[in-house]
Amino acid sequence: MLKNVKILFASILSVLLLLGCDKVTETPTKPEGPAPQALLFYFVGSSLNYYFTQNINAVKTALIETKGVNKDSRIAVFRRSSNKVDWEIVEIIYNVKNGMIREEVLKTYIEPDLSNMAGVLQDMTTLVEAEKYGVVFGGHGSGWIPKDQSLTKSAATCEGDYLPFGEAPAEGAYTTRYFGETGCMFEISEISDAMLSTGKSFEYVIFDDCFMANIETLYDMRHAAKHIIASPCEIMGPGFPYNTVIPHLFTDGGTSYDLQGVCRAFHEFYSDYNIPSGCVAMTITAELDKMANVTKEVFAGSLTDYDVNSLQVYEGLSQHVFYDMMQYIEAISSDEGLVAKFREQFNKTFPEECRLHTKAYYSTYNNMMNEITYYSGITISEPSSKFADINRQTSWYKATH
Repeated sequence: MLKNVKILFASILSVLLLLGCDKVTETPTKPEGPAPQALLFYFVGSSLNYYFTQNINAVKTALIETKGVNKDSRIAVFRRSSNKVDWEIVEIIYNVKNGMIREEVLKTYIEPDLSNMAGVLQDMTTLVEAEKYGVVFGGHGSGWIPKDQSLTKSAATCEGDYLPFGEAPAEGAYTTRYFGETGCMFEISEISDAMLSTGKSFEYVIFDDCFMANIETLYDMRHAAKHIIASPCEIMGPGFPYNTVIPHLFTDGGTSYDLQGVCRAFHEFYSDYNIPSGCVAMTITAELDKMANVTKEVFAGSLTDYDVNSLQVYEGLSQHVFYDMMQYIEAISSDEGLVAKFREQFNKTFPEECRLHTKAYYSTYNNMMNEITYYSGITISEPSSKFADINRQTSWYKATH
């Protein structure tokens, strides 16, 4: 009898322990009301899916290593689902009780209209309510160049062949976040309008895409977010190193962010990468109208001839498109006073401490490292004869000429 009692007691104890363990693995409830901030990842296309998965895994690693640095703030991702047909919004949740990560599917899209970025961002900001937002756009980028210049099939299908600038990459080229996209493309104005349509406050945009730190793009984005982090050249396939970036995006108990730290983390990662190619810059968008006004003064002033071939470029195209903006102004203006005024405003708009670069950059178009002899971190396409007529139709050109 006593033996049976002992067995019964042991069984009850085992059940209680199992229940206790189950309780420990429960995910904490989400914060009531808006979170202090939310980080949204918007991943589109298919050719970079492998790297997108690695990016999400790096986010998870960062949360585990920091024991949930985001605290009550939230992280959500829009991505292609595992069936490679549908799409979904998932939230990445760190369990403070057991140090584990889980994903919660917030919404699934069955064969969605991927061109409806506004609808997706509206869903994300509704499902992940926060006082302020940051967004990472991951994919391929062509700067301000209109999408119909790069797509050889219908953009409406979201499955067009991407041929940037009409040039194919060199044979055997490494993967960057530009060439080879087979997904939806968006005009810069469409991205800006989609963000504004949410009615939410975006603190920053991180363009984990190639060629987005150009003045034509940044000017069109000036009302969408307070800060923009981007690269003037191609970004290698792995993109931003989110395992070291995430802690900088959730500082002060998860309530704030350190964008200079993000730029440093990017630069440090690519300085030690096997292909040491990493250029980055940050924009304070509230300064962009002043930047346009000063630039307009320069173009209205005394100009001089210059050698376009002497300017720093940021791609390996046979016909260059992206030139260093500061160097261009210094070359074209003969008014030292205006150049000094331009430089002062430039440093306010694009803080020098966030304009970082490796000694060279890699380009798929010539499959080689290209030396950087001058770096301001921001490009301009006006010196290029390619797309010149279209460039004159950009908001930036019209505001400065």
